[in-house]
Amino acid sequence: MIKSFFLWVLKILTILVLVILLGLVAEKFIKFKEDQLLTNYQKVGVVRIVGPIIDSLDSIRRIRQFLRDESIKSIVIRIDSPGGAVGPSQELFSFIRSIKEKPIVSSMGSIAASGGLYVAVAGKKVFAQPGTITGSIGVIMQIPDLSDLTNKVGIKFETVKSGDLKDVGNIFRPLSDKEREFLKEATGKIHKQFIQDIALARGLSEDQVGRFADGRFLTGQEALEYGLIDDFGDIFKAAKASLELAGITGKDPLLVIPKDYTEFIKEILGISFNDFLSSRLLQYYAW
Repeated sequence: MIKSFFLWVLKILTILVLVILLGLVAEKFIKFKEDQLLTNYQKVGVVRIVGPIIDSLDSIRRIRQFLRDESIKSIVIRIDSPGGAVGPSQELFSFIRSIKEKPIVSSMGSIAASGGLYVAVAGKKVFAQPGTITGSIGVIMQIPDLSDLTNKVGIKFETVKSGDLKDVGNIFRPLSDKEREFLKEATGKIHKQFIQDIALARGLSEDQVGRFADGRFLTGQEALEYGLIDDFGDIFKAAKASLELAGITGKDPLLVIPKDYTEFIKEILGISFNDFLSSRLLQYYAW
């Protein structure tokens, strides 16, 4: 029994050694492939902003990771967003504008409107397609009024407050004239901030921006005519421009797009060795 136990342990150790050796070989192979690619290419980090902009922390974290990575020479912000909350959009705008270490260029996808445009213009250059939907420079605030419904079912709410505007936006009663005027003034102030930042980033006057800052959406063609973007082009053209801003010429961009957790789990749950090598390369060279 002791002999069989030691044989079992020996088999386990042998398997572990083989796995470690296989991992080392795979790592060497991947490094070799990366070195081959980098003779003709240069890495460009891609940060994707997709869907409504509700929070800015994840995008900022990804940008900071690329800033720390010495192999990444420039960054492209790829935007497919209809807009979102004011605060996160402004935070991303300010953060991107503050970065001096590496050039950041914006690439608009199918849509980069309102908050999406806010973030895009923070880049040193902005690229889009003629049919990209952008613009929508405006601020909207919607407050439901459920007072008719609560009255029908016999529900009443008593509110004790320290000031007239403390419960502004209470959905269980109509807005007062004072509240409506207050909210209108607040949206106007935010709208002015939006116009000022667009004008600052794009080298336009506030009057120039104000002519199309009434909430209307614009096509990429119109955005080029108004000076909101620099040129038409896909993400590769944007990446190439970012490398040129970094002083790198003669190399094509190699887009580095971090995977999300779902893709990582898929790799772990069962794929062949060749698939493993391919997926590792795709993690960085998906484009």
